[in-house]
Amino acid sequence: MTVNDERVAAALLVSEILVDIDRSTADAAAHAPGSRPTILARERRELLLRQVAETRIWNEARRELERLNKESSVPVPWYQAFGGPRTLGALSGRVNEPFIEEVFEEHYDLWSEVAHSGNLFDSTNPEMEDATCVGELFRPLRRRSRDEAVFVVFACHALFHLTLHHHMEYFRSAPAGLQEWVAVADKPRESLA
Repeated sequence: MTVNDERVAAALLVSEILVDIDRSTADAAAHAPGSRPTILARERRELLLRQVAETRIWNEARRELERLNKESSVPVPWYQAFGGPRTLGALSGRVNEPFIEEVFEEHYDLWSEVAHSGNLFDSTNPEMEDATCVGELFRPLRRRSRDEAVFVVFACHALFHLTLHHHMEYFRSAPAGLQEWVAVADKPRESLA
């Protein structure tokens, strides 16, 4: 994304491949050894690892992600590889693009708060009749309420508009597929209103 961040960008691509390998391995674990799903998973894993090994920078990124994950109790995000930023906020600043920084500062926290029930008063269950049952006192994180779904769709739609506008200003041209997108752009607003 920036001039000297090729290795961090490689870590993004490699992290997706590693997730794919982990997923196929986990799917194969439910089957008997030597069965078709386990053979296909092994072949897929070997193919993906060969592809990573063929490109020096991808191989470096794989080793770096593996090293970071050994040192952590939780999976390390790709952008922390090779001394990359520790947080998404720092990543938005590192790109050195005012639009990206503005989107992160103005929209990310608000969206994250809604998605994670960041407001304590909103996270309590108003239908709770007996407060002695602590397990039902709070709503779960990322609960599937209509209001939150509507907010997330509206937020995605608004961010897409911002990104599209920025793309056209930055490249001084419309992206491929714009006409098709314009034809359905207001459908989410109509159906969720």
